[in-house]
Amino acid sequence: MENRSYGAYSFITLVYMVFFSSLALLLRRNKKMKIKVGNADIVLLGLATYRLSRLISYDRVTQYLRFPFIEPGQGAEQIEGTSEEPKGEGLQRAIGQLLTCAYCSSVWAGTFNSAIYLLSPRTGRLFLLSMASSGLSEILDPIFPLLSYLSGYVNKVEQTKQKEMEGEEILRPGG
Repeated sequence: MENRSYGAYSFITLVYMVFFSSLALLLRRNKKMKIKVGNADIVLLGLATYRLSRLISYDRVTQYLRFPFIEPGQGAEQIEGTSEEPKGEGLQRAIGQLLTCAYCSSVWAGTFNSAIYLLSPRTGRLFLLSMASSGLSEILDPIFPLLSYLSGYVNKVEQTKQKEMEGEEILRPGG
């Protein structure tokens, strides 16, 4: 059975609730702020959250942040090439589980992205655009080898058709 510490999970949930509630109060007190979030903003936030959560959970460049909570070289290897498993017990392990799960950290990343977007729209948009473009690049990256393969396949089909047509033309005049 997996090592679980419900007290640690409760503490992490409490920290998130305090963080979220503080942001909500901050937004509520700012009467001048008119919040309008359009469809394009939702897509931007979604892509940025996707990228930020993967940056937190898998990228080697942020491994130093996860290091106090993970065992490198353990667990299933991710697409990014990292292989990590939460270490320790209690709060240390619970944080390790949060940091090694992109789905789990996406809740925190989404809240952070929404907060920076709403509290500081210009700076937030710059950050979100950076994360979203990186996220879109990450999503599209596996598609290019497929497109290259399909392009080569299409070229071969066209060459075969061209050879068949040339062969037909050669046979017709002499036939």
